[in-house]
Amino acid sequence: MDYSYPKAAPYKVKIVEPLPHLSEAQRQEALIQAGYNVWRLRDDQVFIDLADAHGNGAMSQAQWAGLMIGDEAYAGSINFEHLQEAAQARFGKRYLVPTHAGRGAEHLVLLALSHDGQQVVGNAPSPTLLRLLERYGRTYRDLTDAASAFPGDVNLQALEALLQEAAEQIAYVVLHAAAWVQGGQPFSLANARAVAELARAYQKPLVLDATHVFTQALILQEQEADLKAHSVFAIVRALADLADVVYLSARGDLGCHVGGFILTNSEADYIRLRSLVVVFEGLHTYGGLAGRDIEAIAVALQEVSEDELRFHRGQLQALGHRLRALGYQVAEPVGMVGLSLDAAVRVEGEFAAHALAAALYLLAGVRGGPRGTHLHLALPRRVYTEHHLDYVVAALQALQTVPVPSLKLVEDHPLQRDALARFRPEGTFEATAWSPEVQPEPYRIKAIEPLVLTTRAQREAALREAGWNTFLLRSQDVYIDFLTDSGTSAMSSVQWAEMMRAAETLSYSAAYHRFVETIQEVYGFPYVLPTHQGRAAEHVLSQVLIRPGQYVANNMYFTTTREHQERAGGIFVDVIIDEAHDPAAHHPFKGNMDPEKLRDLIRRVGPEQVAYVCLELNVNMAGGQPVSLENVRTVAQLCREFGIPLIFDATRAAENAYFIKAREPGMQDRAIPDIFRELMSYADGITVSAKKDLLVNIGGFLAVRDAALYRRMEQFALRFEGHPADGGLARRDLVAMAQGAREMLDVNYLRSRIEQVAYLAAALRKAGVPIVEPPGGHAVFIDARRFLPHLPQDQFPAQRLAGEIYLAAGVRAMERGIVSAGRDPETGQHKYPRLELVRLTIPRRVYTQRHLDVAAEGILDVFARREQIGGLRMVFEPPVLRFFTARFEPMA
Repeated sequence: MDYSYPKAAPYKVKIVEPLPHLSEAQRQEALIQAGYNVWRLRDDQVFIDLADAHGNGAMSQAQWAGLMIGDEAYAGSINFEHLQEAAQARFGKRYLVPTHAGRGAEHLVLLALSHDGQQVVGNAPSPTLLRLLERYGRTYRDLTDAASAFPGDVNLQALEALLQEAAEQIAYVVLHAAAWVQGGQPFSLANARAVAELARAYQKPLVLDATHVFTQALILQEQEADLKAHSVFAIVRALADLADVVYLSARGDLGCHVGGFILTNSEADYIRLRSLVVVFEGLHTYGGLAGRDIEAIAVALQEVSEDELRFHRGQLQALGHRLRALGYQVAEPVGMVGLSLDAAVRVEGEFAAHALAAALYLLAGVRGGPRGTHLHLALPRRVYTEHHLDYVVAALQALQTVPVPSLKLVEDHPLQRDALARFRPEGTFEATAWSPEVQPEPYRIKAIEPLVLTTRAQREAALREAGWNTFLLRSQDVYIDFLTDSGTSAMSSVQWAEMMRAAETLSYSAAYHRFVETIQEVYGFPYVLPTHQGRAAEHVLSQVLIRPGQYVANNMYFTTTREHQERAGGIFVDVIIDEAHDPAAHHPFKGNMDPEKLRDLIRRVGPEQVAYVCLELNVNMAGGQPVSLENVRTVAQLCREFGIPLIFDATRAAENAYFIKAREPGMQDRAIPDIFRELMSYADGITVSAKKDLLVNIGGFLAVRDAALYRRMEQFALRFEGHPADGGLARRDLVAMAQGAREMLDVNYLRSRIEQVAYLAAALRKAGVPIVEPPGGHAVFIDARRFLPHLPQDQFPAQRLAGEIYLAAGVRAMERGIVSAGRDPETGQHKYPRLELVRLTIPRRVYTQRHLDVAAEGILDVFARREQIGGLRMVFEPPVLRFFTARFEPMA
């Protein structure tokens, strides 16, 4: 099985933007205020926005980085040079003129190549070009060939006849990649060549609107037999070579939020354009753009990929197919930018598209773009997931049963009627109670990180180099990374904004106070000590609370937690319920402590010999299994009875609170923050790795109720972590944690996060793959013992299985079994845990359903040939926490 093609999105999520959730009553009021014109709705009133796809895509992390290195010099900016080099490499034209937007480029080309009374001819033009022509006393002749197999073709007979009759009246010929018909339609390469030949014969400039030229080239590659062996970029270059002038809006295929440019090889044209740009746009080296935006466009030109173009095209085609199956009249073929639905089939009246758009918004919060008699559904690039599109389809299906009144115009705007007019319904728009089965992610994608698609041979070489240890793989060799959920979340746009605002002042900064006050409010502990991450909090706590020879009761072990307890001289004791060690058991709270095991320990060694009880919430090594609120109360009462501190590992406490709400009797009607605060109220202190629940990439903290204990921890942390006001962190990380502490308790986010885990688990379970039941909150755990029953545990079956999954699909998982358990410090022999697991850990807000599908297919491929898989031998073993750096090789 070779995943060297974009079966799933060839990117993962880097930054997310929360989606607004308005009630039906709020949407109705918003629609009234907008005059029943969805174009007038504010962005914060729209749940899923498919009205337009220009300038609202998700930029890549490299583009966002480019914004940060913008050279804002008025003249001589290095960003201009970067853009010029990138544009020359893609289009082969010598001279470049940047503009503030595509319409700015359109404007300058019109003024440079035409004069009053002349005519521009070509295929279906943009509305902005038509308005410019009218403003300057020019006209447009649309020669689109409606009968062609390529709906964007120019009618060659009509063009030749026009050139013969009135060549002197024609200024130039323009070809729009994504002609403005039916959501943007292509022209063929043969048609472009014939148009270029006619233009040259009559000495007319040929202009290429290249806003969507990369998608156009992709379609030509797919549909023209003689182009299948050519790359998209070679086809783009061929199209550019035909044109005398190329211009584009960077808000199209390049996915930028602003900007455009013009290219030409003609020095005379360049001089005219350069003279005009300083009048209307800005200096010829920045053209009305900030240096940072020029850099983002340059990066986009370098990064544009066939895989992303193909994936976006596939999303549109699949959406069109599903809507046709529902009975909607979707224009054929699907456009480059979006779909076009005939609204007149569904609603009567001149403004049927506006009425249908209003009804769709009122029902589901989805905004489509009414234009004329059609409702357009444009798909912003890299913004929405499969679940968002499932929701849109479900909404349009439900809309078929909703009465939609026609609209009457009450306020007209002749130049932009579609966008600015106001209407009044000739009937009643009724808010309809609709409970969708599909619950999409409560966020949209703000920034993405490209993924690397590798071949099987490349993965085999990478795994050999890593010594069959997935921890030692380079991230650039990994397609889908399920190694851990620690620090791998996509942060929100709000978190990034807070980070940018944070002042890196010394000592007790405003960022520190914001962090402490938020943790106090959310968790309920008065004393808060930041640390650089969770294991640092474990280190401080263990050294302060444990005397050598004391016992620490835990509900199963976590690797670093146990290591720090034993380093401090503590004796680890597992008092988790027996069901936790049985991967097939369906207990809803397998993370529970066994009160009798705990009581027996206390009676056996004496309460003074128990340093503290460590209760992990959502127990990692048991499969991400939660602890019930009832069990927490019981354990807390037992600790109070014997005067023993109760410390929570509260790293995944928010996910645990969600499981309590979902699974524990009597909890369904309680709010997540309410459950969370009660949960925290039973602990004397907590350690937290903020890299999980708090949705940040680094950070952790300790929080306690006792002032004297806090002072002891504070003094100890000074030696290892940093000042108590920063814990070795930048101040920006403190405010990111503070914001994350609020976002983590959103029930919609938690539902989406935990349902992703359940989705992957269900796909594996259905095929017979043995997993830990029930699925936990952060990962799916495969039972390697049952997956590879022919391998003894000392041949490291989980380690081998993690490697095989990587080879099959480029998916990185990790071992949680004998390698992670380590050796007995007294005997030097392997510890043989009852659970031999492979953990597929799903980062928060990073991957989509299709990524999970790819992972499942790869695992099923391994499952089908499981009997042929041999064991491993360890060839290098470090003294502690060996699972991080040990190396292995396959046994003969």
